[in-house]
Amino acid sequence: MHTRLTRLPGFRVLLFLSLAAFSVAQGPASKEYNLKFDLDTILAIPGLWDLTPESLEEKAKAGNFKENPYFKWLTQNHDGARFSRKPYNNVRVDLSMFGGQVSVEEVVLEFKDGKASGASISIFNRGDSGEISKGDFDTRYKTAGRLLGETLKVSPKERKATSQTAVKTTGWLWTSPNALALLEFNTDAMETRGRPEFLRLRFSPPSGKDQLLGIAAIGRDSITTLKPQELLQFVKKQGDGDVVVTGIPMVDQGAKGYCVVASCQRMFSYLHVQCDQHELAEIAGSDSQRGTNSLAFTAALSKIGSRFKVRFRPLLQKYPGSAERSVKTEKFAKIVQDHVNQGLPLLWSLELGLRAEEPSVALQSGGGHMRLIIGYNTAKNQVLFTDSWGAGHELKRMDMADALWVTSGVYVVEPQARL
Repeated sequence: MHTRLTRLPGFRVLLFLSLAAFSVAQGPASKEYNLKFDLDTILAIPGLWDLTPESLEEKAKAGNFKENPYFKWLTQNHDGARFSRKPYNNVRVDLSMFGGQVSVEEVVLEFKDGKASGASISIFNRGDSGEISKGDFDTRYKTAGRLLGETLKVSPKERKATSQTAVKTTGWLWTSPNALALLEFNTDAMETRGRPEFLRLRFSPPSGKDQLLGIAAIGRDSITTLKPQELLQFVKKQGDGDVVVTGIPMVDQGAKGYCVVASCQRMFSYLHVQCDQHELAEIAGSDSQRGTNSLAFTAALSKIGSRFKVRFRPLLQKYPGSAERSVKTEKFAKIVQDHVNQGLPLLWSLELGLRAEEPSVALQSGGGHMRLIIGYNTAKNQVLFTDSWGAGHELKRMDMADALWVTSGVYVVEPQARL
């Protein structure tokens, strides 16, 4: 007999829709569970770099639960894992590190060639944690910094805000023989709104400094995007007729209305623009319950685009559930095919629950949503897409005409041509 976990209620997004919140039915009531997990068992340096997907599952065993309550794989290939304090609506996990002295909201682990290659630890983020006082934030920041120094046994160097990041971040960098550690928070929100947006800690191997700090690779004139011709390598034609853009990292938005900023993070990561959903949430003014307003979303992408030599363009806007004469299925299909063939995924805003999709498993039964269009199949007349919901949502499909019916907007973020 397995212990039952109940998934969190659906996510919400405000995008060319009413500002009213969308109501999504929850599953049946279940027993409440309050658990603890000591992250030091997996994040201790240098042992972190010997962590494998198999050893992670062993270290995070969860007794008689049908699904692991501590973490979820981001992909079915197990190249990423996410720990969360609220993985299910009947489960709360007390995540902590440094001997229980620092509480943690979320951890994302990355794996490459079967070994851990990086860790991003959210000590605080407004979307998951809610609002906190400046005093509470300062305590967390100073405590984490002091314990990092004691653990790594090196002194840090200050990292001041630059124009080479999506938002201004300030923090400290520890460089030790076994790891790099970057503790940073968002300067913009503190200066303009008087509130913190996030406090994060990132670990990387000593060889990962360029990636950790966003330093340009040799031969590039920008720390940001791939060149247009480089995107073609990610377009794969499958034997079953699928044409798919590959290489798009998975992001799990968690139990908050961050589908817009999570989808944007996936898009930007694919283009080699460094930013995460919490940075984007600050720029767009996203709310964990109400989602992201369409005007703020457009302004946010335009701001990032000008900074990182990418161009944001709306390609199609309409009311979901309508078949306007000016928007034919053929036009929609051509938009999808032309951009996928160039290696460009599309940001797709839509209304869920109006048409069937494959597979039918979804974490939101209705309401506004954003996902990425990543391919097409002309023989089956299908559009291929992915959701920011973790493993099992990497590749899904819908009839092309049905996809147009539910659409409210389609957008592209593309590298600007460079000589």
